[in-house]
Amino acid sequence: MNEEESLLWLRFIGEDLNIKSLPIYELGTVLIAFQQIINKAYLFEKQSLTKGAKLSPSEREKCALQIGAHRKSSDEYGFITFVTDPVVIDHVKTLVVDAVFALGVYASGKAVSKNEKEPNNQYFIGSIYNQVTVINDRIENIGGVESIEIRGGNGVEVEKVSFTTETQSYVRQLENETFLGEMQEIKGSITKLYPNRLIAEIKIAPAYYTKVFLNENDFDVVRYKTKTGDVIKFTGRPIYRLGQKTAKIREFEGVSIVDIENEF
Repeated sequence: MNEEESLLWLRFIGEDLNIKSLPIYELGTVLIAFQQIINKAYLFEKQSLTKGAKLSPSEREKCALQIGAHRKSSDEYGFITFVTDPVVIDHVKTLVVDAVFALGVYASGKAVSKNEKEPNNQYFIGSIYNQVTVINDRIENIGGVESIEIRGGNGVEVEKVSFTTETQSYVRQLENETFLGEMQEIKGSITKLYPNRLIAEIKIAPAYYTKVFLNENDFDVVRYKTKTGDVIKFTGRPIYRLGQKTAKIREFEGVSIVDIENEF
């Protein structure tokens, strides 16, 4: 493989990096973070991106990137696929486009949508927050990195992404901002009601409680037609917080009540 075949270029910029390379730990954490973003892009494409979801060994191999080129300008790395099958390469190109686009949303300061209509990939964008933090934390760390650039290579048309100290500050301020997960169902027994906030707390499993945010009509159904211990199934979307690592759903935006199993 040569430089012309690289699908993606990652450049660490800093005065010291014109004469030496990034320390192994600093480089390694970024490479792992970017591979994790590619893997999440694959899961999102398959509609399988959930907290804690993992790729099979075969899927990991097909999504895997490797270093194909290295330039001293400051310190730049070109990436190629691990599997050389043309079909796999074309597929990985689409994942790289999705990954770089999502990274660009953070770089542009628009990672959390405040509009009523969210972009279709808002869940994917939110899911990579921890990886984006890892990449941005390399700036002004021990490696002498002043900024980081990510750009497309062979057959990958994307706008160049630049992470700077301003981006780093913005990303850190996002911690605990919320974003919605994919539509799904959850069920549990009612343990507590918060009438002033239209919230029903349910117990999903031992030591696993979730607050379900409801509309006024559904809250009245829960309030007046159920009792403590009844099991209720809701459809809706998990509410995640950027930086949250647990796979458990602690907050849930309830869209409708699916079923009520009354306790006898």
